[in-house]
Amino acid sequence: MGKVTIDVLKLQIHDVFTSPLYHILLWLIIFDIVSGYIKAFKTKSFDSTVSTNGWLKHGFVVMMITVIGAYARALGANGISQVVCIGFISSYGLSLLENLDTIGVPYP
Repeated sequence: MGKVTIDVLKLQIHDVFTSPLYHILLWLIIFDIVSGYIKAFKTKSFDSTVSTNGWLKHGFVVMMITVIGAYARALGANGISQVVCIGFISSYGLSLLENLDTIGVPYP
């Protein structure tokens, strides 16, 4: 196993940032946030504590995916970062569907 240096991690972070899975996850997070706000206003249940906790959670997920992706790629285990990212993509996809259902948007 090779030594992981800052220069290697910088290159791997660039790879993570250009990954299609990373972009899909970021867009799902954005749509989840927007649909969450619409849901909160529609159901008249807006709470700043819930909003703040949500923002912190989303930020932590992005940071965690970036770090896991960079280290996994640097260690030659790209599949691990892809599996973790796909797991979060499925979680955010379901959350988005739940928000859309509560808002009243029809989907098959």
